[in-house]
Amino acid sequence: MFLAPAPRRVTPEMQQRFDQSIKEAFAYSPARSSAEQEYFHAHMHTQDAKVWFWWFRREHRDQVRERQASERKAASAVHAFDQQQKQKISDAKAELGLWSDAGLEESRLLFWQSFNSGKVFAQRQTFWDTLVNVIFTRDRNVISMAIELLCTVVINFTAGMFISVFAFVFSLPSMLMSYQPSWWSGLGFFVVSLIGACSVIAAVSILTKQPGSRTMPSHREIASHKADFEASLSRRVEPRAGWQLSAGAAVVE
Repeated sequence: MFLAPAPRRVTPEMQQRFDQSIKEAFAYSPARSSAEQEYFHAHMHTQDAKVWFWWFRREHRDQVRERQASERKAASAVHAFDQQQKQKISDAKAELGLWSDAGLEESRLLFWQSFNSGKVFAQRQTFWDTLVNVIFTRDRNVISMAIELLCTVVINFTAGMFISVFAFVFSLPSMLMSYQPSWWSGLGFFVVSLIGACSVIAAVSILTKQPGSRTMPSHREIASHKADFEASLSRRVEPRAGWQLSAGAAVVE
């Protein structure tokens, strides 16, 4: 899943339709710009009415609620434009297909983001557990403290890996639906992705114990890949070497 090539080949006609849909999705819209300006002014108008302790003062509270109604109306107009843009991007991604390079690359990026969130949790939890043990532990030798630290690292790392799997599983369906796959295709991709994620985490758990091994990308590399992903979507930069697509995969947050 994370190393195999894409099973679906992208034809020039599919790529052309994808580029055209992305161009339309990110095209300048005077109506959207006007809606955003109206929302900004409505929001600032509401903030002006929020004086000190306005929620305890009836006249100011009524004024704020009246202005908040106008702000919500303007926000719903902006939200409607956002939904239209997401739908156009989803239609563009559907032209390439879930099993194309775009779908595989986006699922890989999603997995490594989830993996690093679990790794950060394990590191943070280990730090605080160790700090508490050092502060509140008395009359213990170095060997027992070292063994306890090792057990804490193993437990926290295992918990972090489980968290990363659950985060990946819960965030994967929204990515799958953005490609508008069939029911069987989406289910198959989900199962394959889940098996691949579990196998990678099991391999990383073993290989990271070896000195000098490096089996996962760093936070900086993931941020760089995500930036390339988003930039290639809007056609501001050329995609990385080895890609078959000229526009890359769309990542919508």
